[in-house]
Amino acid sequence: MPYGNIPADTILPTNEASVEKIDFKSDVAVAANELVLMSTYPSAGEVRKAILADASTAATTTGDIYVSDDGFVASTTSTYQASLWKTVSNVNTAASGVDASVYLSDTGGGWSLTPGTFRRVVGKVLVADATAGKILLAPQNVSGLGYGMVWRDSISAQSATVASIAAATAFDKTLTLPGNTWVQGAVLRIQGTARALAQNSTDTQQIIVRIGTDAILTGTAVDIAVNDLYHFDISLTAQAAPGGTAAVDGGGMGGWSTSGTTDVDFAAPGAALTVASNADLTLDVQVAHGSNNAGNQTVLVSFSASVI
Repeated sequence: MPYGNIPADTILPTNEASVEKIDFKSDVAVAANELVLMSTYPSAGEVRKAILADASTAATTTGDIYVSDDGFVASTTSTYQASLWKTVSNVNTAASGVDASVYLSDTGGGWSLTPGTFRRVVGKVLVADATAGKILLAPQNVSGLGYGMVWRDSISAQSATVASIAAATAFDKTLTLPGNTWVQGAVLRIQGTARALAQNSTDTQQIIVRIGTDAILTGTAVDIAVNDLYHFDISLTAQAAPGGTAAVDGGGMGGWSTSGTTDVDFAAPGAALTVASNADLTLDVQVAHGSNNAGNQTVLVSFSASVI
């Protein structure tokens, strides 16, 4: 069940006049409530310059995005203000629903109810209506991150049980990371838990976490006990812009809770790992049993991933 970076129960200040603001200048005209991407400081003591944010390229998608307070013409001398978050009323949100994600548009400064080329969530729908629609724009998220959560997905129910199979077999619950979402510098975090429902004699069970066909965590085959859990938590950073062979690197760990102890496995895919991040990527979890005895049974209880 994919969703954006601002949960339905997020509590925000009710007084927009007190929201954090930033001063900036711009070489381009900006309309009220447009999304602006802050650039570097032009020189010591100067306020930052801004350009219109858009999702057509990675460079104009990732970074510090604010919401312009007022419309103005291009000026390199006048100073304007933008807000960390704003509500925008009387817009068309009929094609969406309450709490649905609002995305950065491929059109400069704009937002959309559907993802742009490079996916970035910039807010959520507050009221779904063709003329009286209302949205919250909070492109940096209320968590204080340098940029908001781009994508998140999780399974809504546990998987079917994998049983009577010795070879590594994927659970029937997978996640799909959309292409062009994992931009350079963004972190993909993958988490989940598997449970041993049954075990034959001293047979082992092994968990493997994959991106596509690449194993990013290969667990140790362990003689576990019934109802033992295997939990994994992995973080990988994109080292290059989305492409057919984009380098990623990072690590994490996983382990069975076995008879009161924890057997720890380390995820270390290495700097040599590359992925086709410009296309959809399938994330899955496999289990391998010590034999194909029907007494070996494992289920994937939870599985989630996010890009920030």
